This record gives sequence, C-alpha cells and structure tokens, in this order.
Amino acid sequence: MGGSLLGPYAPLAVNRPFVALWVAQAVSLVGDRVHQVALAVMVLGLTGDPALVGLVFVAATLPRLLVGPIAGVYVDRYDRRIVMVATDLARAGLVLLVPVAAAASPLLTLPLTFVITSLGLAFRPAKLAAIATIAPDHLGEANAAVQVADALADLAGYPIAAVVTVVLAPVLWVAFVLDSLSYAGSAVLLRRLPPCPVAADDARTPFVAGLLEGLRWLRLDRALLEHTLLYAVAMQGMLAAGTSLLVVYAHDALHDGFPYEAAYAGLLLAGGVGNLVGGVVAGGVVGRLATGRLVLVMYVVHAGAIGALALTASATTAFLLMFVAGMANLVWLVAFQTFTLTRVPHALTGRVVAAITALAAASMIAYIALFSTLATVLPASAVLGIAGAYTLLATMAAAGRRAIRRPDVFPVPA
Repeated sequence: MGGSLLGPYAPLAVNRPFVALWVAQAVSLVGDRVHQVALAVMVLGLTGDPALVGLVFVAATLPRLLVGPIAGVYVDRYDRRIVMVATDLARAGLVLLVPVAAAASPLLTLPLTFVITSLGLAFRPAKLAAIATIAPDHLGEANAAVQVADALADLAGYPIAAVVTVVLAPVLWVAFVLDSLSYAGSAVLLRRLPPCPVAADDARTPFVAGLLEGLRWLRLDRALLEHTLLYAVAMQGMLAAGTSLLVVYAHDALHDGFPYEAAYAGLLLAGGVGNLVGGVVAGGVVGRLATGRLVLVMYVVHAGAIGALALTASATTAFLLMFVAGMANLVWLVAFQTFTLTRVPHALTGRVVAAITALAAASMIAYIALFSTLATVLPASAVLGIAGAYTLLATMAAAGRRAIRRPDVFPVPA
C-alpha cells in the first residue's frame, strides 16, 4: 500500500542515506526562502532602488561564474559528505552577519551575499555527486524527489517569510537567524550519510588539468553542450528577470490590497506550489518521454507564463501564472539534470556541473544587469513581458537543432 501511494519514489523511501539528504535539503531550503524575501525587502525598503536590488542578485549570481568552476574541481577531490557539512556550517555563521551589514550600509550585503553563494556552489555539485552514489539506480526519481523538497520548502518558507517581513518588520533580523538554524540542522542530518569518497586518481589530478577536463567533456558532448547553451541563452534571461524584478513588480503593479511584501512572498509561494506539482509530474515522465522535446515544451510554457505577467495587475492572476511557470520549471530542470548525470562520468560530475553553472551564470549576470537597468525606465511588468517574449523566441529558434530535439541520438564522448 505504501509503495503504491509513493509511486516511483517508493524505492527512495527505504533508502536511508537518501532520506537524510532529502530532509536536510528541505530544512535548509526553508531558511533560504525566508532569507531571500527578507533580503530583497530589506534592500528595497532601505534604498527604494530597483537597480540596487538587482545588484544583490548579481552578487548572488557572480560566484557561479567566478567560483563555480574552481569549487567543482575541489568537490571532485574530497569526500562529498564532508564538503556538504562544512559548507552548511560556514553558511550558518555568515548569514547572521547580513542584517548587521545592512544596518551599516545596504552595499555591505553584496560581499556577504557573494561569499554565502560561493559556499553554496560547493554544496550543489557535491549533492548531485552524492545522489549518484546513494541512488544510482533511480537517478530520475531521486532528482525529482530533491526538487519536490525544494518545492515543499517554498510552501513552508514563503509564508514564514511573509509573516516575518510584514508582521515582524521591526525585527527583520529574525529571518536570518532562522536561516542560520536551518543550515545547522542540515549539517547535523548530512552527517548521517555514508562517506562519498573520490577515486585516488581524481584526488591527485592537477588543479588546472581538472578544471579543463570538465570543460573538455562539455565541449565534446554535443548534445549536452547545445542543451547547456540553450539553458544559458534562453532560460537565463527569463529567470534573471523573474529573480531580480518580482519584488519590484509586486510593489508597483499588483493592486489587490495586499501589502507588497506579502504579494512578493505570494508570487514566490505560487511558484513553489507549481514546483511541487511539477516535481511530482517529473518523477513520472522524466526518462519516459523524449528529453529534448520535453525540455522545449516546458521552456515555452514557462516563458508564456512569465511574459503574461505583463498583462495583469491582479495578484490572483499573477499567482496563477507563477504556479504554471513553477510547474514547467521543475519538469525541465529535472529532465536536464537527469540527462546531465546520465551522460557525465561520476568522477567528473563536480567539474562538468560547475562548467554548466558558470556558463549559465555569465548569461544571468548580463541579463540581470540589462533588465534591472530597463526597470529604471520601464515598468517592471513590461520588462517581464519582454523577457518572456525573448525566451519564447529563442526557444522556438533552438527547436530546429537536432541535438536539442533528439539528444539521445548523439553518442556520449569516449
């Protein structure tokens, strides 16, 4: 009976290391959601400047370009469990400094955000490599389940964030205390994982050679490279606009009587509910439907929903559109991550994931700068519409590429 209720996730429910990883992620991600909303509200409230809010998100994205490839090499040299525990503990301490820095000057939140995100970049490839170690026979389901944890964190984290930012506005530092506690709790749970060591040869690989090896693999795998470029060129534009402008959109465009802080949290929560539904759907379709076509369809749905935000001033309609965008987001993300893990050798996971992350980050930084600047002269709703239309057109153009539509017919490099 339990297996039938859990469906494709039933084998993972009895995999204790995976359950520990799953719960640890859910706990820390709840804290991250509270932190995200509180930081955006804090900076916008202190400065009233959409461009500075955009700079905060640039600071959170820049490490993916500058630090990600380096972190990927080192992750592939050490036990992945130790990497995850160490980065959680470091972040638990650093997030407590964010409200102190903001009180002195909002600009001081930028270097702190950079460092905190940099630590997260070591955590992510370590997590993906750990999944490949502890659930090697259920990669699609495991990736979907981890994304479901992400979505459940939205359901818990964003309502908490709304309460903290609206009701507890005078003591906004509480949000960062909650995030710190979530990282500490995650570290305790992750200690239950079995060791996830690397091969001795990988640990001895020279740093530069290790860095170039990940880039070389990505360059040689034509199907993975083209999907990565599509992700960087098309999807990152829309994600950048949504990431940096939703708080401004909630402040300027939505007029249903909600405090803008609550409307912003509500938009993120609606996306999280969509993520949850998308994660459940992904567990059943990823690996069963053609990856390339599935990703293309989800890009189109996602772009259409974000672009349509430009057409409404109703919070209720905006919440519905964010739900659709979140659902499509999770399906393509699980499909892309699973596709990556099935094509990349385990020993190279950190380096290849870091290379993909760096390419996407370079694109996102450029798009955040562009769209945040546009938002100083155009309504945020109009900029979201432009981003959605651009992503839709770019995706339609990429659909003509065979490596995008049918990546399965392109062999994995030797």
